[in-house]
Amino acid sequence: MWEPRPTAPRGICTEANLLTSVACLSRPGGVDFGELLSETDHLLALSWTHASLRSSDGLGHLCALRQLDLSYNEITRIDGLAACVQLQHLDLGHNRISSAVGFHAELGNLRTLVLCHNELDRVADLDRLFSLHTLDLTANKLGDAEALGQLARLPCLESLWLHANPIASEVGYWAACRDAFAKDPRTGEGARGRVIVDGVLVTHVSAKLGGGASP
Repeated sequence: MWEPRPTAPRGICTEANLLTSVACLSRPGGVDFGELLSETDHLLALSWTHASLRSSDGLGHLCALRQLDLSYNEITRIDGLAACVQLQHLDLGHNRISSAVGFHAELGNLRTLVLCHNELDRVADLDRLFSLHTLDLTANKLGDAEALGQLARLPCLESLWLHANPIASEVGYWAACRDAFAKDPRTGEGARGRVIVDGVLVTHVSAKLGGGASP
């Protein structure tokens, strides 16, 4: 008969005899987390922050993973997550990602993607993450208004964050937001459902707004 260990390493939660959640991997405290992860395929949530990681390679065997936090690392690319088909929430904030090309092939079922404080200057392939409900692109290098039109193609998008990008300080930013999200992306006609950009409901943006300041 299985009996639980008296104590578990800090940041690890066990449930029903399965390791389901690991956090605080940046301070392992003597625990060999690399070996631990290599032997575990039941994780539902993983937080691995402030660990100087440069890619996501090596996590692809965690097929049950639903939430992954790799923020505050040095990640420049996403690799090896294609098998994580249940992954819905991914935080890549505060890394060094300069391109999202190929993200759709690795992260097709995501509902939430955080890419704040990276180095993106375009949104190529983010518009192919068709399950996204929330996308945070705060504090990148996006300066092309065409990005709004591309992101407006996402049929399920409800919340988008673009502030602290060059595009957000341009004259006409809010008018461009209103126009980009005016129509249903599935049909190209009719009114789109509720979309919030930088915390503002797009349908509440005044038709007279032309500046970059928040309404």
